[in-house]
Amino acid sequence: MTTSWPQAAAGNALGDDNDTDNDPGNDDDGVTAGGAGLQGHIFAIGDTVTIDIMPGSDVAGSSGFLNAWIDFNGDGDFSDAGEQIAADVPGTAGTAISLSVTVPSTGYSGNSYARFRYSVNGGDGPANDVFNQNSIRNDEEAFTGEVEDYQIQLLGIISGQVRLDVDQDGDLADAENGIGGVTITLRDSGGAVVGTTTTAPDGSYSFTELPVGTYTVTETDPANHVSTQDSDGGNDNSIAVVLGSSGIANGNDFLDTDRGNTYGHLFIDTNGNGSQDAGEPDLPNVDVVVTDSQGGIHRVSSDANGDWTLNDIVYGNATVDVDESDADFPANHNTTATAGSDPSTVTVVVNTSTDAGNDGYQPNSGTVTGHLFIDTNGNGSQDAGEPNLPNVDVVITDSTGATQT
Repeated sequence: MTTSWPQAAAGNALGDDNDTDNDPGNDDDGVTAGGAGLQGHIFAIGDTVTIDIMPGSDVAGSSGFLNAWIDFNGDGDFSDAGEQIAADVPGTAGTAISLSVTVPSTGYSGNSYARFRYSVNGGDGPANDVFNQNSIRNDEEAFTGEVEDYQIQLLGIISGQVRLDVDQDGDLADAENGIGGVTITLRDSGGAVVGTTTTAPDGSYSFTELPVGTYTVTETDPANHVSTQDSDGGNDNSIAVVLGSSGIANGNDFLDTDRGNTYGHLFIDTNGNGSQDAGEPDLPNVDVVVTDSQGGIHRVSSDANGDWTLNDIVYGNATVDVDESDADFPANHNTTATAGSDPSTVTVVVNTSTDAGNDGYQPNSGTVTGHLFIDTNGNGSQDAGEPNLPNVDVVITDSTGATQT
């Protein structure tokens, strides 16, 4: 709007203006946003944008009035509520008029138009000049000023929240606290990464300036957390999102719960006394099956020292079951634990390592019998009349070196 006025009553306002000095450099150059020309400017739905309009005149101090519109819903007119962004805003030649414009969060995504009309007479209708402000058409004229039209882009938004599923019920309707600092990735329909962000302290995130299309939002679980649900189901940390012409796709939420660790120990309880005594060996390479409080099943093996550890398990009561059917469980051993209780329940605590205890298994027992007598004639057998030998201790040493009396 740096051209001189008054101007003639003939011209084309769509991408042009009513310019009598035939200087192409004066066309559609008087409106900027962020220091750049408005032509092709991207307006992100939900954002607030400052638009600067510079009235121009050959007469210093000349004044006029600004009327302006943006077709926010892309229906081809400026008649809808909220689409007039300036109504007879007074201005002076050479002094910028600044408009703070919030793009509606319920609207349209795609190409649209903005119109700016600066006139000495003001007013927004045919009483002051021969145009209909309710239509995007090419015959709008300002007898005593200028009209400028700009094609713009209204681009959409995908947003959501990551929340802590305190009760671990996977219910997205629960009002639970958000988790900040979680990495969220947006991919297009071809799988290419469009953008990556991290959640705000309240767990919220958003991707803006997005054209209509199909996207996928994925969450990277934060440390010591595991997912319990997401808004399209499946609990797979991935949400398919269709961004339609409204330009809005909110509510793409993830639920996570905290995690902890649990551990235990397996050994051979040779003497069956319920504790691992000196010389009693560890039990390696045997699987332990842990069922977490959400029904998730985890399998881990004891190491060379008989120890096992399961990291990153959801908190709450978990069931620990030693797999006695494992091929590495020793044959000829009692499958009922003599130390610990199998299966057992352990309460996993958030961000804590919880001891599930020791489990010991005793070798299957046999029976050793014998008889003592007085071999009076020394012939090696008990003959008639040779007496039995009562109340004498017998010490039995088994294959592991353990003794019984």
